[in-house]
Amino acid sequence: MKNEFNKALKEIRKEKGITQEQLADAVGVSAQAVSKWELNGYPDASLLPAVADFLGVTTDELFGNSSEKLDIFNRVLRFIKELPVDEKFQNGIDICRAISIGMTNGEWFWRMSDATFNDPNMDIYSQVTAKDGFYQSRLCESLQYFLIMPEPKKGYDVVLKYDERYVKLFKFLGKPEALRVMYFLAEKNGRTYVNVDAIAAALDIAADKVKEILDEMAELCLVSCGSLNSEKGEEQIYKSHLGCNFVSFMTFCHTLLNLPSWFNNQSENREGIPYFKNDSQNFKNDSQILKKDLQK
Repeated sequence: MKNEFNKALKEIRKEKGITQEQLADAVGVSAQAVSKWELNGYPDASLLPAVADFLGVTTDELFGNSSEKLDIFNRVLRFIKELPVDEKFQNGIDICRAISIGMTNGEWFWRMSDATFNDPNMDIYSQVTAKDGFYQSRLCESLQYFLIMPEPKKGYDVVLKYDERYVKLFKFLGKPEALRVMYFLAEKNGRTYVNVDAIAAALDIAADKVKEILDEMAELCLVSCGSLNSEKGEEQIYKSHLGCNFVSFMTFCHTLLNLPSWFNNQSENREGIPYFKNDSQNFKNDSQILKKDLQK
């Protein structure tokens, strides 16, 4: 009695128009070995990825587990999981492109050539707004991102409500040289500590000003502090916690300041519903606090 592997392998091979000899050559075995696999045998486990890759299927499909039987989450998961590490990001972007098309039924968008997609001078923006959330993407070669954000049951105000820490953050970002220091720290990996003098020398900023900026960053949990015994005695050193969050933050700052003049793919279905609905007395009080804080 044939098992699922034997049956699936034979069906897939014939469906692809591949001979036993071609499959054998591709994975480095004899045609007789392939014939045995299709009768009632199995290849060595180490050969399964090569067999699946040559046939253009997943290893699960070789055992009769058709991807059509899997829900969309597991189908995408299995597809990405089996990719080589250096192909995961590009295939992830391709999936995002497919979502962009599907969200607006923009079949015409699919016909845009790869040459257009890979043109660094072409900005490919997509945006969908709906009652239950929104998504935005920029998928041009020079800068690519994809954000899909379902609306929380109680609204975006639940997690994005007014917070005095935002006031401190924006006041900090408004200080001369603060952003330069953040860019400098972003150039370091997350394991590197730096001291005040190193930053001051690199950016030509007074050491006391650098110290002030770093202390504020520590208060905002953007850096952590340590101490180092050196020839000068004990001195403070700092490690950045900015990481990829700084990249995403600056990406959306860039987008906000350079709003796209047109979209390759756009759908507006929110019907004028605002994203923030907080008009409570507490918010008005917080606005007064903000005004007084900014005047300090």
